[in-house]
Amino acid sequence: MGTNAAGGFALRSGEPVDFVSAGQATHGTLLVFSDGPVFRAYWQPQGSEEKYALANAGPDSVRLVSTPVQGTPTQGVQPVTAMQPLQVLSCPKL
Repeated sequence: MGTNAAGGFALRSGEPVDFVSAGQATHGTLLVFSDGPVFRAYWQPQGSEEKYALANAGPDSVRLVSTPVQGTPTQGVQPVTAMQPLQVLSCPKL
């Protein structure tokens, strides 16, 4: 996962993130929402209205869960966290 799979990605709203499976990339964008001090990251595939929550599935892995967003879109205040490439363990879209 990431614009450069070997280099990771930044956890910030609007960050382009591609998922690569069997040599094919699915393009999308990260969206970050906040609910008080809690930040939630979602991935939205390009050309789709559906959003997938990035759910922690252990070290360096996530599950993508289709779910309505919680919180409000971040407006300038968001975590700018560098993330290592992540392995996606499940996602119905991919």
